Amino acid sequence: MSLLLAPYNNAMRLGQGFNSYTQQICIDDAVLIDPDRDENVINNAGLTMKMLAAQTGSISALARMPGLVNADANLPLPNTANASSSTNDGPATAAFDTRTQIQKSTQLTKIGVPGTDGTGSGSGQHLKAMSLDELIATLNDIKKRTDDSVASGIQDVRMKEGSRELAWSSQQALGPGQIVTYQSKFVNKLSEITDEMSISGSLSIKYGGIGGSGSGAFMEAEKFYDSDLNYFVSVKVINQTINFKDASTFAPLRSCMKDQQKFNQTYGDSFVSGFLEGGEFNALVCINFHNESKKRDIQAEAKIAIGAGPVEVSAAGSLKLAEENITNNSETTIYVRWCGGGNIKPYDDEWTLDTVMAAAARFPALVGLFPQRTYAVLTKYETLRSYLMLKPVQISPLRYEVAQMYTNMLLDAYMEYKALTKRISESIGDIQAGLKEIQTDDPTTPVERPNVLVDAKLDFFPKTLQGLDDARRAIRNQMNIIIREVDILTDRPEVASDTTRKQPYIGPVTFKVLVPVVNVRGRRARPNAAPLDMQRINELCDPKTAPVDNSDPDAPPLFNPNATPLRLSADEQAKVHDLEWQSYGIGTSYQVSAPVGDPDMGSSSFCTLDFAQSGEAISDVSLLVDAQGRLSSIALGFNNGLIVSFGKSASQDDLDAVPGERKLLNIDPITERIVSGKIQTFEYKDSEQKMRQRVCGVSLSISDSRKVEYMWKPVSSDLGNVTVQPFGIPTSGLKLAGLWGRMQEDGPDAGLVRLGFIWGSAIVPTSDDPTNPGGQPKHITSLSRSFWPKATETNQVKFPYQLLGVPRLLVAPHHLRSSTKSKDDRMDRLQIGAAASSITAVGFNLDAKTRAPEDGMFVNWLVLPEPESCATNDGEVEVAGVSDGHSVEASITFLRPFPESESLPVVQCWFTSLNVAPKNSPDGTVHIRVRVVPDSCTTKGVRLVVEALDGTRVPENIKVGWLAHTKPPKANADLVSGSLTINDPGNNTSQTLKLDSTLTDKPVSQFVGLNEVRAELKHPISFTTMVMPETTSSELHLNAGPFSPCDMSVLGLTWILAM
Repeated sequence: MSLLLAPYNNAMRLGQGFNSYTQQICIDDAVLIDPDRDENVINNAGLTMKMLAAQTGSISALARMPGLVNADANLPLPNTANASSSTNDGPATAAFDTRTQIQKSTQLTKIGVPGTDGTGSGSGQHLKAMSLDELIATLNDIKKRTDDSVASGIQDVRMKEGSRELAWSSQQALGPGQIVTYQSKFVNKLSEITDEMSISGSLSIKYGGIGGSGSGAFMEAEKFYDSDLNYFVSVKVINQTINFKDASTFAPLRSCMKDQQKFNQTYGDSFVSGFLEGGEFNALVCINFHNESKKRDIQAEAKIAIGAGPVEVSAAGSLKLAEENITNNSETTIYVRWCGGGNIKPYDDEWTLDTVMAAAARFPALVGLFPQRTYAVLTKYETLRSYLMLKPVQISPLRYEVAQMYTNMLLDAYMEYKALTKRISESIGDIQAGLKEIQTDDPTTPVERPNVLVDAKLDFFPKTLQGLDDARRAIRNQMNIIIREVDILTDRPEVASDTTRKQPYIGPVTFKVLVPVVNVRGRRARPNAAPLDMQRINELCDPKTAPVDNSDPDAPPLFNPNATPLRLSADEQAKVHDLEWQSYGIGTSYQVSAPVGDPDMGSSSFCTLDFAQSGEAISDVSLLVDAQGRLSSIALGFNNGLIVSFGKSASQDDLDAVPGERKLLNIDPITERIVSGKIQTFEYKDSEQKMRQRVCGVSLSISDSRKVEYMWKPVSSDLGNVTVQPFGIPTSGLKLAGLWGRMQEDGPDAGLVRLGFIWGSAIVPTSDDPTNPGGQPKHITSLSRSFWPKATETNQVKFPYQLLGVPRLLVAPHHLRSSTKSKDDRMDRLQIGAAASSITAVGFNLDAKTRAPEDGMFVNWLVLPEPESCATNDGEVEVAGVSDGHSVEASITFLRPFPESESLPVVQCWFTSLNVAPKNSPDGTVHIRVRVVPDSCTTKGVRLVVEALDGTRVPENIKVGWLAHTKPPKANADLVSGSLTINDPGNNTSQTLKLDSTLTDKPVSQFVGLNEVRAELKHPISFTTMVMPETTSSELHLNAGPFSPCDMSVLGLTWILAM
C-alpha cells in the first residue's frame, strides 16, 4: 500500500494531529506513545533500533528522550581497540570505503560516557571527557576528513575529458540501506510536480506558491506556463530507519468528541506516525525559445538533446548540434531544491542542465553520508484500536482521497490564471512604454463566444488598456471562486465526487478567448516555418562564417554578409537576432552595416533601433571633438523632438558650442536623404602594447553640397594608422535612419570605439486618390512637436515637411525644470513664456523666456488642421492690470463667427507668457488661473478671466492663448479638447480620461498647456505635462505633476487632440 506523506518541517512532532488535505498541523499529542509497548524490530533476527543506535554510537542523543531509552542503562560503547587497529588497513580500500573511514574517525574521537559510579573509568575502557574547545576542534577535524572522503570516493556522473574510467566494485556500494527513486520527464501541468513532491494542491492555492517543507516557493508558476518546455528531475532517497516505538494511544478531548466540525478542526483527519529519513532532490528546467518562427524545430531538438542517453558515434554530431541550437536560441531558468546530502556540487559551479543531471546522479551516495528527515508519515485515526474503542457514532473523520484529483484540476486552473494575470500586467506596461500594441480584430472573421461564456454573462473585453484592466479584474474574480471551492472541499470533500454539481469557475483556456491579444509594435504575423534538417540556427561563434537564412522572403535578414567583407562580432550578431525576433520582418524596412572599430573596447553598446522606429527620421546631426581633435561623440536629433548623443557624455552647452561646419540641421524627411557616409578609424597600441582601434572621424552626405564631415589629422604618423571606410545605402529607397556600435562615456579614452550605420526606408507620400497621385494632402493637416528652445536667442523651428500654406500655430510651455543654483532676485518667482513669429509654410521663429538661462523649458507647438468637418478660431490676448484679489476679464471676438444654427463652440485657454511672484515673502505662495467666464460664450465671441489669488503679485502683463472650435460629434471627430484640474498633483501624476467624443483613430497631434498653478516657492517650481503614447481614439492618458522638491498643490491643464 502507498504511504500518506506530507513534506517535513521542523514544527512536526510524533503524534500530532494533521489535516492531510490542507497540510496544516493540528493539536499536539493527538496520539501518545505507550511506554509499555514493545520496541520495533528492524529485521528477522530481532535487532531493534536502540541496539542499532548503540552499535553505531548515536545513543547519546537518544538517552535524553524519555520513553524511548532507559536513561539508567549502562550501554557499552563501540570497541575502540578494534577501531584503532583497523587504521592499519592498506590504502587499496581507503579510496572507496567512505563509510568505514568516517566511522573510524568518529570512533577514535568519541566522548566518554560516565560509569555507573558517577566517575570516569581509569582503565582506558572509556575516553576522557573533552573541553568545549577540544570538542569543536575534533568536530572540525571530522568534517575535514569527511569532505576529503567525499571528494575522493564519489565520481562525477559524467567523465571529464582525459580522465581514466574506473571499474565499478562492490566496495563502492557500501552504505546504508536505501530506497532510491529517480525520474526525469517533460511536464505540462503544475499538478504533476506537486503530486511528485507530495505538496497539497489546497495549500498551493491558498498561499499562491509551489513550495514545501516551510522553505518558501520552489518555483514561479508564471515562469512555468510562459516556458515552451519544462523538464523535471526528481531523486528520492529513503534510508532504512524506523521509530523506536510507535505512537498508538489516541488521546481524546471531551469537548471535541461530540462535534464533527470541531473534531475536524482540532484533530484533522490523520496524525504524524513517523518520519522518513534520507534526502530529496528536485530540479525544474524551464526553457523559453527566442526564435518563434523556428520554435517547433528547436523544441523537437531540445526533447532529443535533453532526453538522450548514450548514442552512437554517428549520432553524436547531430546531438551536439541540437545542444548548440538550444544554447543559442533559448532562455533557460533552473529551479533547484534539495534536502539531505550536504553540499551536492562545488560552490563555484553554476546550475546548468549538465550540473543538474550530475548532482542527481551522485545524490543517493551523498544522502548515505548526510541524511535528514524529508517527509512525515501520516496515518488515519481509524487504524488505531484505541480510537475505534472510543469513537462516538456522530464522529466521522473526513476522507480527502476523493477530492485529490479535483483539487489538482483546481490547482492547474488557479496557477494558469495567475500566470495570465502577470502577462496582462506586463503587456499593459509594454503598451504604455510604446513597445507593444493591442491587435485589432479582422472584421471578415467573426469570433463567437463559447456557450459556457454566454451562460456566465462574460463578453469580449474592449481592445483598450481599460479592457486589459477589466480582464485582469475578471481573472481575480475567477481565482477567488477557485479559493472558495477549496474551502468547500476542506469541509465537505464528498462534493468532488458529485456528478450533478456544476463547475463554478470558467476554465482559463476558455477565458483567454475574451482577452485582447497584444503584440510587439509593428510586428507582422509569422508564417509557419518548415522543419530543420539539422542546420545550425543563428550561429554566434564564428563571425567570419556566419550563415544567413534567406529562405523567408517576408523576413529578409537585417544584416547581409554577402554584400560586404566586414563581419559582425558575436555580440552584434546576438543583437541582430534579438531585433529580428522582437520585430518580425524588420529587414524589409531597415538594413544595418557592419560597424568598424574595436569590438572589445567600450563600456556599453548602443543602437537607435531600440527606440527610433516606426517612421522617426533624423532631422539634425552634430559632431563633437575632444581636446586631441578626435571625434568624441555624435548627437542626433529626430523629427519627434528627441535628441540623443553617443560617445563621450555631452551637455546641452556642449551641443550649443558646436560650430556650424560640424552641424547638419533641418533635414527634410521627405525631400532630403543621407545616402552615403564615411567612418575614419585610428589603429594604435595601448599601454600593454595591444593593438586597439577607435573612431576618430565621420562624414555624412545628402549631396556634394549638403553634408557634414570631420576627419582627424594626426600630428604624427608614428601615433598609429588612420583608415577611412566608405559606406553607401545597401539598396535604393533607403536613407540613414540611425547608428549602432560601442562607446566609452567617460575616462581618458572616452569616445566612440566602434560605429556602424543603420539604413531605413525613405518616407514616400502615397494616396489612393487617382486625382492626387502624389499623395499631397488637400488641406493643412495637424502637426505637433515638443521643442527645447534657448532662452537667450531666437530659435528657428522647421516643419518636418513643407505645408500647403501658412498655418495657424498654437504654442504653450508645458515642461519646466528650474535650476537649483543659489537664489538671486529672479529666483522667487515663476516665469515662463513662448512666442511664435515669422510663420511660413516651412517653419517659424520661436522666442522663449524663463526665470534664469539655466532653466530647462519645453514648448508644445501645434499646427491647427483645417478639416471640413470642424471650424476653428484661435489667437492670443494680452491681459494687463492683474493683481492680488483683482480679476481682469478679456473680451474676444471671433474673426470667423460660428453658424447660429449649430450648438455653441467649445473654447479652451492657457498661459503663453507668465511672470508671477509672492506678494510678501520670497518663500510664499503663488496662485494664478485663467478660465472661460461662465455663460459668456456665443457664436460670435467669448470672455476670459485671469485671477491672481493667495497674495500673488503680477509684475508683467499676462498673455493667454485660446482656441474655439465646433462642438465635435460623439464619434469620428477630427479634433477634441478639454481641461483638467489636478489637486495634489505630486501624488496623482498619471491621469486617464474617457473622451466624450471619440476620434476617427489614434490622434496624430497632441497639445498641452497650463491654465492654473498653485505652488509654494520654498523651492524653485518644476513640473511636466505631456500626453502619453498609449492615448487612443477614445481615451486620453496624461502624465502631469511637479518634480521633487517642488511643493505644488494645484495644477490645471488644457489639452487638445487632433487628427
